[in-house]
Amino acid sequence: MTRLLLFLFLLVCPLLSAQDTLDAFLKKIPDDTNGVRMLIKSSDRLGLQNGEKSLDMARKALDLAEKCGYGKLIADALLSVTNRLVTLGEYDAAVPYMQRASNICDSLNYPAGQSRIELITGNLFNYQEQYDEALKHYRNALPVTRQINNRVRLAAIYNNIGVIYYGKAKNDSSYFAVSKSYFDSSYAIALSAGDQVKILDAMNNLAMVLTDLRQYDRARAVADSVITLSLPENNTSELAYGYSHIGEIHLVMHEYDSAIYYFEQAYRYSREVMDYTMVAKALEGLSNANAGKGDYKSAWQYFVRFSALNDSIRNESNLETVNNLRNKVEAERKDRTINSLRQENEISELQNDRKTWLLISAVAGILLLALFGWFMFARARSREKINTLLSAQNDLISKKNKDITDSINYAQRIQQILLGQEDIFRAGLKEHFILFRPKDIVSGDFYWCTETPDAFYYAACDSTGHGVPGAFMSLLNISFLNEAVIQQQLKRPEEIMNYCRQRLTETVSTGGAGDGMDCTLIRCDRITGKITYAAANNPPALIRNKELIPLACDKMPVGRSPKDHVPFNGYSIEVMPGDVLYLFTDGYSDQFGGPKGKKFKTKNLFGLFGLLAAMPMNQQEEKLSQAHDQWRGQLEQVDDILIIGIRFS
Repeated sequence: MTRLLLFLFLLVCPLLSAQDTLDAFLKKIPDDTNGVRMLIKSSDRLGLQNGEKSLDMARKALDLAEKCGYGKLIADALLSVTNRLVTLGEYDAAVPYMQRASNICDSLNYPAGQSRIELITGNLFNYQEQYDEALKHYRNALPVTRQINNRVRLAAIYNNIGVIYYGKAKNDSSYFAVSKSYFDSSYAIALSAGDQVKILDAMNNLAMVLTDLRQYDRARAVADSVITLSLPENNTSELAYGYSHIGEIHLVMHEYDSAIYYFEQAYRYSREVMDYTMVAKALEGLSNANAGKGDYKSAWQYFVRFSALNDSIRNESNLETVNNLRNKVEAERKDRTINSLRQENEISELQNDRKTWLLISAVAGILLLALFGWFMFARARSREKINTLLSAQNDLISKKNKDITDSINYAQRIQQILLGQEDIFRAGLKEHFILFRPKDIVSGDFYWCTETPDAFYYAACDSTGHGVPGAFMSLLNISFLNEAVIQQQLKRPEEIMNYCRQRLTETVSTGGAGDGMDCTLIRCDRITGKITYAAANNPPALIRNKELIPLACDKMPVGRSPKDHVPFNGYSIEVMPGDVLYLFTDGYSDQFGGPKGKKFKTKNLFGLFGLLAAMPMNQQEEKLSQAHDQWRGQLEQVDDILIIGIRFS
């Protein structure tokens, strides 16, 4: 019954007026521990829509928990109040609640509460941009969180550590990749836990770091997905961040009117939820966008408001409050430890006064022998049980990992079957190579080819995402390419890509999502030998006598985008014997590496093509692979890699 009440509250909350819904819900709350749990969960959920009402509900949970007298629930309610006050920036008011919660968690040895205290303390320092202190507390929370197997909190910790490294990236851009890896981990854990709030948190932060990595299309696609998922739930907090990230993308692309629109939405939603950190960020974005537009009066007005709010959030008084809170909690823990030791010493002294040394020695000897024997027996039994349990768990984990790996390997075989067949490539291209290195077992990048009576087609494509999600998109994109050429009998490359974009928009790119692909599609006419192509974002590269001949492309993806009403252009290539044409995706040039951990970049890839073009095709593939490994070093491969090289005779 209690679960049904909570479900109905979360379902109708976005549809009714906030106060009417809250009052009706509170009247049905049972006056017991289940009611406390419902109020705590509802407070956390309401925090995404209305900070003040969420705080009221957390305080009601605390009142009910104290009436029930259940210590752990009192600690949970205290921490819920603390978290709401911290989010609202009321640090001084949060101090007594945090202290009480810490005392209860330590006295009851309550790991779940202790890990949450570390998480909230880390958030306090994070808001003050004290990154090293925040990181220390987040890392303190990790072992206990793993021990109690709280995947939702684990996702939150990884997400917050990612935010720390994102903050550090302001001074060292190599931290962007580290930050992204933590956001990826947070997303995967939240997905496995089925917690949409943490999923959206991770997606919002991924959009943020992808913008700084200049992967604007992917950042926009992720932010659009956040908004699409948040609107039906009236998830005000995530909407604020999602609109802000899209505003940042338009800002760096100098699309100032669009940036102003999205920052205004972020400002509106962040004020509703009373997230003043986000309010400040939206004001800063409005100031920068108006300045870029040339409206310096508005830019100055927004800057003054941003500066005042930002100073109030991160002033010295708040930082002193945070440090005092941390010091008080640690001091109280030390005092409790000292008092416990003092009491033990006093008891020991009383016992020594009451008994003679000889009697104590004899009894203690017998007791120690019995205790030692019992301890060794219990320890052996305990080890045996633990080893049996660990063995069973390891077997289960190994089986699950094997099942998952087998499934992905099977998916790889399916994908390999659908990729361009080597015999068709050999028939259409006498001299060529294909360098194909998925980031994971399956790939979002794919190569494709087909033939008709009058032409031969081949393509290098980069689907949205990598790994299993990217592989699903690649299979869909392959099917649309085959459908365009074989079923629809379209001939010109630009017509084929227009058709694929239409099919993607009708299916997966609905609701503003940007799923699709970047693509270079070549057509070789069997009769005239004429070569035509269409290119979405990635132009082909033609090398003649070690020199690069620039080729055009359309700066838009095959999928939904601001330019999805603009048809793709068709281009032709005049080739000479010995020319080498390269088709490629962005995985090679986007790889971080080298002595400073920076991207390889497209211009360096073009230079490498010029150096290798005269070599036999199999040697070119080998040299490109070796150059990638040397540049990457010990860093993780960041994306799928695909390069196709063709020599014309």
